[in-house]
Amino acid sequence: MTELTKQDHGLPTHGDKDVIITRVQDWILLYNSNLDTSQPRSLASLKARLAETEAARKRDLDKGRLEAVEELKTVEGRSKYAQDKRSEFEKLKQEIVERDRKTKTEEKGAGVESAIEVE
Repeated sequence: MTELTKQDHGLPTHGDKDVIITRVQDWILLYNSNLDTSQPRSLASLKARLAETEAARKRDLDKGRLEAVEELKTVEGRSKYAQDKRSEFEKLKQEIVERDRKTKTEEKGAGVESAIEVE
């Protein structure tokens, strides 16, 4: 399949097996989603997007971000992440509650009736 893709679309074939498999999977996703859009992009544009995706993945690997993502795939990793981010979550939750409270107060003040509930 890699050879067919290279011949048909001129994709790069450098890298080990995992890199090539990931590249082909990314290409298939980009190509098929491009077929489904009302304003399809050129193949050159899709190739550029693929190159950007690979470059971003390499930068993330160099910065150790991919290891962090792998940790989130485990129960222990998710638990640690949730504990580390608990204060951020609580802050966001409080902002939503305040925003909802403010919206409801504004609606009541503007004479907007609440929905009628039917039993």
